[in-house]
Amino acid sequence: MKRFINFVVCFIFFRECVAESEKDPFLFGTFPVDFKWGASSSAYKVEGASMTDGKGSNIWDAYVQEPGNIQDGSTGEVTCDSYHKYKEDVQLLKNIGANSYRFSISWSRIMPTGSFPENPEGINYYKNLISELKKYNITPIVTLYDNDLPEELHFRGGWLNDDTNDHFVEYARTCFSEFGHDVKHWITLNDPWNEAVNGYGNRSIAPGLWGPGTYTYTAAHNMIKAHVATYRTYNRAYSNQAGNIGIALRSSWFEPMDSSNVIDTDAKERAMQFQLGWFLNPFVNGDYPDIMKTLINSKTREITPDNPSRLPEFTADEIRDNRDTIDFLELRYDSSKMVTVKVNHCDPPSYMCDCDVLAKPDMSWMGHPSPAGLRKALNWIKDQYSGLSVYVKDAGLGDMTGTLEDKHRVYYMKHHIDQVLKAINEDSCRVEGYFATALMDSFEWVQGFSVKYGLHHVDFTSTDRIRTPKASARYYSRIIKDNGFHKGYPGQGGMESGVVPYSDQFKIYFGKFPNDFVWGVGSSAYQVEGASSEAGKGVSILDTASRMGKIENGQTGDISSDQYHQYKQDVQLIKKLGVKQYRFSIAWSRIFPDGTSSSFNEKGMEYYRNLITELLDNQIQPFVTLYQSDLPQALEDQGGWMNESTVDLFVEYADTCFRELGPQVKQWITINNPHAVAVLGYGSGTEPPYHTDLGTAPYAVSKNLLLAHAKAYRRYESLYKNQQNGTVGIALQFEWAEPMNPYNDKDVGAAERYLQMNSGWFGNPILGTGDWPTVLYEQVAQKSRAAGMSDSRLPEFTDAEIQLIKGSYDFLGVNMYTSTLISSQISPDNATVSFYNDQDVKKSDDPTWISSGMVKVTPFGMRKVLNWIKYQYNNPAVYITENGLPDTNGSLIDEHRMHYYRTYINSVLKAINLDGCNVKGYSGGSLLDGFEGSSGYKHKYGFYKVDFDDMARNRTARASAHWFSILTKENAFNPGFTQAGGWGIAPQYTDQFYYDTFPKDFIFSTATSSAQIEGAWNIDGKGPSIWDTFANAGRCKENATPQVACDSYHKYKDDVAIIDDLGVQAYRFSIAWARVMSDGTRATRNQKGIDYYNNLINELLRHNIKPVVTIFHWDLPQALEDHGGWLNESIAYWFKEYAALCFEEFGDRVPMWLTLNEPWVFTVLGYGSGVFAPGIIDMARNPYLTTHNAIKAHAEAYHQYHDVYNGTGRIGVTLNIDWSQPQDIYNEKHREASESSIQTFLGWYAHPIYVNGDYPPIMKEIVRRNSLAQNYSESRLPEFTEEEKQRINGTSDFFGMNHYTTNRVVNDDPEVIAKQDGSYWTDRGAWDDKDPSWPGSGSSWLKVVPWGIRKILNWVKNHYGDREIFITENGVSDNNQTLDDVSRVYFYTHYINEVLKAVKLDGVNVIGYTAWSVMDNFEWQSGYTEYFGIYQVNFSDPQRTRKPKASAALIREIVRDNGFINGSKTDPKATMKMPYEDEYLEEDFPENFMWGAATTAYQIEGGWNADGKGESVLDAFFHNTSNGNVAADSYHRYTEDIEALKQISVRTLVNYVATNNLRLWGCFLLDIEDILCIEQRKR
Repeated sequence: MKRFINFVVCFIFFRECVAESEKDPFLFGTFPVDFKWGASSSAYKVEGASMTDGKGSNIWDAYVQEPGNIQDGSTGEVTCDSYHKYKEDVQLLKNIGANSYRFSISWSRIMPTGSFPENPEGINYYKNLISELKKYNITPIVTLYDNDLPEELHFRGGWLNDDTNDHFVEYARTCFSEFGHDVKHWITLNDPWNEAVNGYGNRSIAPGLWGPGTYTYTAAHNMIKAHVATYRTYNRAYSNQAGNIGIALRSSWFEPMDSSNVIDTDAKERAMQFQLGWFLNPFVNGDYPDIMKTLINSKTREITPDNPSRLPEFTADEIRDNRDTIDFLELRYDSSKMVTVKVNHCDPPSYMCDCDVLAKPDMSWMGHPSPAGLRKALNWIKDQYSGLSVYVKDAGLGDMTGTLEDKHRVYYMKHHIDQVLKAINEDSCRVEGYFATALMDSFEWVQGFSVKYGLHHVDFTSTDRIRTPKASARYYSRIIKDNGFHKGYPGQGGMESGVVPYSDQFKIYFGKFPNDFVWGVGSSAYQVEGASSEAGKGVSILDTASRMGKIENGQTGDISSDQYHQYKQDVQLIKKLGVKQYRFSIAWSRIFPDGTSSSFNEKGMEYYRNLITELLDNQIQPFVTLYQSDLPQALEDQGGWMNESTVDLFVEYADTCFRELGPQVKQWITINNPHAVAVLGYGSGTEPPYHTDLGTAPYAVSKNLLLAHAKAYRRYESLYKNQQNGTVGIALQFEWAEPMNPYNDKDVGAAERYLQMNSGWFGNPILGTGDWPTVLYEQVAQKSRAAGMSDSRLPEFTDAEIQLIKGSYDFLGVNMYTSTLISSQISPDNATVSFYNDQDVKKSDDPTWISSGMVKVTPFGMRKVLNWIKYQYNNPAVYITENGLPDTNGSLIDEHRMHYYRTYINSVLKAINLDGCNVKGYSGGSLLDGFEGSSGYKHKYGFYKVDFDDMARNRTARASAHWFSILTKENAFNPGFTQAGGWGIAPQYTDQFYYDTFPKDFIFSTATSSAQIEGAWNIDGKGPSIWDTFANAGRCKENATPQVACDSYHKYKDDVAIIDDLGVQAYRFSIAWARVMSDGTRATRNQKGIDYYNNLINELLRHNIKPVVTIFHWDLPQALEDHGGWLNESIAYWFKEYAALCFEEFGDRVPMWLTLNEPWVFTVLGYGSGVFAPGIIDMARNPYLTTHNAIKAHAEAYHQYHDVYNGTGRIGVTLNIDWSQPQDIYNEKHREASESSIQTFLGWYAHPIYVNGDYPPIMKEIVRRNSLAQNYSESRLPEFTEEEKQRINGTSDFFGMNHYTTNRVVNDDPEVIAKQDGSYWTDRGAWDDKDPSWPGSGSSWLKVVPWGIRKILNWVKNHYGDREIFITENGVSDNNQTLDDVSRVYFYTHYINEVLKAVKLDGVNVIGYTAWSVMDNFEWQSGYTEYFGIYQVNFSDPQRTRKPKASAALIREIVRDNGFINGSKTDPKATMKMPYEDEYLEEDFPENFMWGAATTAYQIEGGWNADGKGESVLDAFFHNTSNGNVAADSYHRYTEDIEALKQISVRTLVNYVATNNLRLWGCFLLDIEDILCIEQRKR
């Protein structure tokens, strides 16, 4: 039972099992062509007739009579009654497609006493069974013995008496003689291990003897000899029968608890030898395994030194005779266990004690036997016994209900059979067959009928023992039919045979479409053209319908979307979508106004020529539909599609189109959705021409439509194909039919019937046999007869018509929108004759399906439809010709439609890449809102909204148009945010917290900078920096200065200690240029400053913390500023010399360098706005000049490191960037503003370094345009020389990035900008602000927007490739230094989580994350009013004491977990739980643990007034009711109580478990040997 419970848990909580399957991915493929597929049974379990026709009694007949032996008290007297119902059993085998049947012969039915005489009736039964099997080409695989020893032989000692061996050979001879000419595969003994251990050892099965350390080995020894003798007998006397002799053995797989520990690997080998090698080794090598002989002998002598081993010995002759006595092995894979050594003292002796193994359940599949163990066991056999053929018989998975919907058993079979496939195809194991346990529910030994294992349910309450197939039988039949596992959904009802990856319809699969995949968009003539009476166009049935007032609100298609006049504009809209194909239809009545060639309208043809030419001029291929529901009214007046003459008129029309347009059109659809024409137009009358006859007309019309299609196809094929090289197909409507209950055969059959009678109605004649589907013939004929008709309402095709129709396609167009639930509902014989009633189904919807308009959003249905087509029609070329979602509000922000397209198109990608479906293209749409049949303009499908209230019919792009254009551009579902403005096709976890871990080598770091923490501003030779000057002049808030700051110059060891406490792997700090070069030049090299950094670096290394060194973090020596600072071109040389000093002094210990920190800040704010040091104001030119010099300085330092000093580390630059979120993400101008905003911020520096050595083109264009408009003679943005570009390009080994916040952006107006003074701020092409809804911080510029960091990381990847990104700063400020900094905890939790998403979900190559800052510090112009530290610094205390904040603890936990683990301390939703609060802990109690039982005096003693006892309050209270006067009478019977306590021992418990069959409840996985092992340990 435990096996079942654990399996169901695994099935329900599927994600837990998937984790294991991801380590061992499912293998699709086929088995060898001669592979044997079968099911199994056993005589006693299925035959019944226990005393019928001369059958003798066997040990089970006796065993079941003893009370308590069988769990439910049942017997095998009747069981499945296969003795009388064997023909039905054979039909079960035939129905599942089995080619083999593995059954056993009842010894006592052949020889009632176990020896002569024989029983002719018994022999005849098996002859009949074998004959019935052979009649259906089912191979009998016969087991001679399955634990059902004749009772007479048991009375003589059974398998403890070696005479039984001789009787067994006699019995085998009889079987060989009587059945051997028809039986070629014999199994001598089934599972002798079970009978030896449990029947002769612990008495848990028949014959119920106790002798776990003695009888077990004797019985096994005799069974081995019986097999050998039988094998030799067959080969001597019956070799002319050319059969094979094998044996069926069970084995678990024993996995070492620690595979790297030789003790555990030895335990695994020992366990395998004790179980499988015990029997198999003698048959191959002649004797028991050496380890088994050694251990049992040793343990025997530990107790009885003078006695021989409890394991019997084979003589030398017997060893020789034993060898090579097996042609094949049937392996019953039982379970999977984890093992380690457990040296046992075996007194009393037992088989399980002898092996010195401690086994625990293998929990890799939540307690269920790991399927992977089966493959490992097969490989073990291959390695141990090379060349041995193996058949696998699964152990089966029981349940107590016998449910027909046994999905747990399907799951079990699927994964176990796949392990066999892997063993064959990947490991070259010689496996020749697989037998399912069992063919049907049966008598399950000691469990009786309480547990069901069968593929077929048996009603044991019925005297007829009715058999009913379960879902597992249908599943198994699919595997047998396919001889393996096909990808996707090959089965009826969309059932998978293997594991379908990404089966969750809303889980996005990321991957590319084929390179030649064709993206398109569609429309149809009447829906969009208008001009219904212009230029000679005739009247169609749609014109008639709308003018008769049949359309909702009296609307017509007279103008519609007016594409007739606006086709050129529409082609530009198509082009903007990025598609390569436009699918449109031709209005028959525009070409032939009355439907015939005599009315040819040149103006109509000219319109289509012009449209096609315009498409081709814009590199868009026309994909032309000849007919889409708009039959010329003149033809309808002659009967329309009910009239056979319409067929030839259609061919004339098609021929004209082929001739006139064919040279430019390479893809044609003859008829779109013939199903709707036949059923809605001529059956229900809900669409034009409103003909009502659901009984007959749909079938008559469908025949004419098929003939029209086929003749048009053959016309093109014969006259035009060779010259025009085009293709012709048909577009069919598909609605996926999902069985209401996929595990119910009736519903599955109904779903398949629905598909065949709707999609297959047209699909089977064209893509299949050329004729109607068989089920359509049968259903219509049956319903016609029931209505009293002499002939079927379904017309028949002639042989010539079948040949004409069959194969009349080059591709199949698929129109697919939605799905339906189907259940079986048989219409009564007196029901109205109707196309719908013919199908015997009931349609319904799942209430959980999202609905929009007429469409239920069911993307899984798209994938299943494509799979259905693949397996029905041999995987034809498919184009998705219609797919879309309507709404009634016409919203421009159509997120519902984007969701629909995202999930449906992703299902197409899954079908192509994962399932192997041959899908060639996809047309979304419609292109425009249009006239939608009877609902008029109510339902909107368009990528572009059309204003039908405006005669101009203005078009406006919806959000879905932009989304679709991204998809067509990328030709893939790419993860993350791949397009401008932070758009992506399918970003994951945009609103959810994500649990996962970073890569193992991910670097967590924290950071500071010299000017902010060191203090000691004028100590030990340090020169003044520009920030000293700036602050000393009172330019910072509250006149703050960095003169002392955090005093890290003196407290660096304290700093390293707190960094170490965080557990981070790296520390980023900066070097103060003026501390190592007082005036910024080598002339003032300062050794004391150098010593300080050496000490800091060495202290970090002592704590195993990597130093990450920033060479320049804004604190330029004042002496250099006095010479122009970053405005002076010489700065590049000064900086190179300074960097060289750093490399010389520290380079041997620094693995990572950053040249400049945030050059944007010190150039724009320092030299532009003047709010930072050095406080210079000139926003027009200075930012550009200083940046120009900074980039060149960076490049020089980079080359100095690699070219001069041959640095072994890595060097880069760190750039700051905010994410720029479009204020309206659906607004194209805002998206452009986002792009220009980032390019003129980050790209200003990154583009030269990472792309081509030059500024971004957009920045050069904007600055130049603005400069000239502002009367500058040239651009304010300097230019690099070609030499400088080459010097700069590629000067970074990684991408350093600082990120804090996000801005909202909108586009600016160039004309307004041109009238303003020149400024960097107006050169960005965008204006930004903050969304007031975003949480704030201690800094006005910093809003907390976690998702911004993910988007900017994606932006960097998209623009600069798959570079390693090191986040060198990220943090948040407050104004109060609180230790309980919940806002910072929130910030780090969610920002780091977004980084994790970027890494794991989006594939961004982030290698490290740095929290800013280690401690509160001097915050530049804000002084000491804003605090970023995860440690608080007391600035009023001369000691500058540091205290950890709550955020420090958070960082420590994130580093320790290397990410976010569900339920851990870093989980924002977690509440701390006790370990194993919701799950079992399977371990031993301490050795000195006290076990006992409890009572109280009044409850058990009685003797209430005996021997002087006084009255108690309980006596007084209970005397008048039920009372304890006597109770259990323990006062007098205490010795019995003590005996009872003694009896509560492990052995008694084991006996109780075995006797009362509690194995069902607790020991399915452990099996009885593990319980015995527990018994031994308890002793």
